[in-house]
Amino acid sequence: MGDYFKGREFVLPISVEELEARRVSVGASDVAAIMGLSPFANAHDIYLQKVVGTDQGGGNEAQNLGNDCEPMLVIWADEQLGNRNPDSLVEVDKKFTKLVEEPDGRVLPAHANLDGFSIYGDQRVGIEAKTTSMYGVFGEQGTDEVPDHILVQAQWQIFVADLQRVVIPVLHGDGNLRRSFYIVHKNEEIFEGAKAKVLSFWNDHVIPKVPPTEVLPSLETMTNLRRQPDSTVEVSEELVRSWLVTRELKAQATKDERDAKAALMAALSDAEGGTCSLGELSYLKQKRASYTTNDTEFRVLRWKGHKK
Repeated sequence: MGDYFKGREFVLPISVEELEARRVSVGASDVAAIMGLSPFANAHDIYLQKVVGTDQGGGNEAQNLGNDCEPMLVIWADEQLGNRNPDSLVEVDKKFTKLVEEPDGRVLPAHANLDGFSIYGDQRVGIEAKTTSMYGVFGEQGTDEVPDHILVQAQWQIFVADLQRVVIPVLHGDGNLRRSFYIVHKNEEIFEGAKAKVLSFWNDHVIPKVPPTEVLPSLETMTNLRRQPDSTVEVSEELVRSWLVTRELKAQATKDERDAKAALMAALSDAEGGTCSLGELSYLKQKRASYTTNDTEFRVLRWKGHKK
């Protein structure tokens, strides 16, 4: 990777110190959640992260894979752009901060963490690498046809880091592994709309510590929320009953599914497949390879419905 990384490690876990630093300002990925555009979080999640704090989770396989692919995508995007200022290398994991000050006295601390940053010609450019398995959410390569939450994220990065554009290299895993890149230019209208929403959120909720009531926080946020040792609060009996009822329904549904599956397999008897007017059923052997133990064989019940 040579000069691209100046001898620095690219993929690093977020430290406790960095998590704490992010709590006191709004980052680019926070903005889409505050605006109700993010598929990963909402305004209540961001409120709790800022006001109460959350412990860092280990991340799922998709998130970890995305982090691992970032260096490759940053290098590829740099190669596509070309014409880089000879005095400027691609810096990775670059952090920027800015204080928004409004005439009415409201202030908003902001930050942006870029996967890559450099100067191409006379333009400051950010690189935001993405990995996705979602089909059809990105448009024509070379355009700004990206999902709304990424578009808003890029506009926030442009503002905070004083960029002219953000390049978004994407690794698609939607059945045909491929790379593409998109370019988001500065758009004052989009940014001003986002800024107004975030300013209200910060000054109406975070500063006075008043949680938003329009949405519930995600289960992931509540799982990682920092808690006070030996503390107890009163909770609504209605909420407890609702949880107990849904838990019982889930247990009953699991039992009913197992019983229905057992009845269906009993109808198969010793056959490896079955048919009906709806489609075909198979119960064939499948092998699982292992590097530490012997390979194992097991059967999987699969259904293939007839096309209508």
